[in-house]
Amino acid sequence: MAHGDSELGGRGLGLLLAHPWTLRVATSGAPTGPNELAWFEALLRPLAQSGLAAENLVATAMFLSSAVRDLARIATEIVP
Repeated sequence: MAHGDSELGGRGLGLLLAHPWTLRVATSGAPTGPNELAWFEALLRPLAQSGLAAENLVATAMFLSSAVRDLARIATEIVP
């Protein structure tokens, strides 16, 4: 994973930890609103430069988003 990828994941984790109520918001699929799309595009940019095949970009971005969200959930709900 490139440095930009880990930095973006760290920022996402920090944001979720700072606002733990966001972890209780249900997610049902890919981002659709303007803010969600802007965030998703910011995640895709470093992934696109990482050498990852184009057909795997969205799936990888969705996986990273879910992984960061789950790590934040663990940090706020399981580990006091």
